[in-house]
Amino acid sequence: NALPLAFFFAGLGEKCQESILGRYQDWAEIAPEPFVLVAADRPPGRWWFIDDESAWGWLSGEFRPEAAELVSAWMQELVGREGIDPDRVGMFGFSAGAYAATELLAKGSVRLSGVGLGGVHGHGQSDLEGVPAKRARGVVEKFRSFVGRISKHEGVPWMEATHANSDQQSRWEDASRILGALAARQKELLCPELSVR
Repeated sequence: NALPLAFFFAGLGEKCQESILGRYQDWAEIAPEPFVLVAADRPPGRWWFIDDESAWGWLSGEFRPEAAELVSAWMQELVGREGIDPDRVGMFGFSAGAYAATELLAKGSVRLSGVGLGGVHGHGQSDLEGVPAKRARGVVEKFRSFVGRISKHEGVPWMEATHANSDQQSRWEDASRILGALAARQKELLCPELSVR
């Protein structure tokens, strides 16, 4: 029998080995059936698909579409393997990993049955609040470009997000714009609503 496949994208403070090996018991307890779980290593020196892994990388770095294309191709290859059910492929991420998941969702290269986002982050910020003057150049424009990319996703049968209003790493003001863009596209495509907790 073909197995479902789940892709996990970790935040900056977590290694993919920790995500899988450190939590496989937790995953096994909540899964209703066996499945394949894979996690990509974040490319060295990158904030996933942004070319700056520093604390301010999500603001000051540049989007590298070729990096997203490489991960997307890797995902396509895994989905096509024997023993994988291509109709049951999910993707989820936390913080910077949720950012990666949204960029990959926007690529539309892999047909997904579900997406989960925790503490979603974006590229740039919707305004300059709290941004040091030396880092302000292009911040709002990067955010607008990012939201533009994700607002063209292909839609999924299930999408859920969780985000705390008090999140200090990814402000609710930005997360709500990101989630709003994803939700509007789901509605436009007549897909089920994005559930936000």
